[in-house]
Amino acid sequence: MEEQELCIKIETSDGVVFSVPLKHIERCQTIKNLFEDVGTETVIPLPNVNSRCFRKIAEYLAAA
Repeated sequence: MEEQELCIKIETSDGVVFSVPLKHIERCQTIKNLFEDVGTETVIPLPNVNSRCFRKIAEYLAAA
């Protein structure tokens, strides 16, 4: 039986919420630090990043 992957919720400046696997978040030090500060139960706000930009960031983190 496979374990469910832990995902972190991130909200962009335009209100879009992304669910990103923790293993991808750990590749970005800035978001990882925010995650460590707030924990897994809270949506991490990124007030200076819109959904269009974050979608590209998430794609990069998934491919890295």
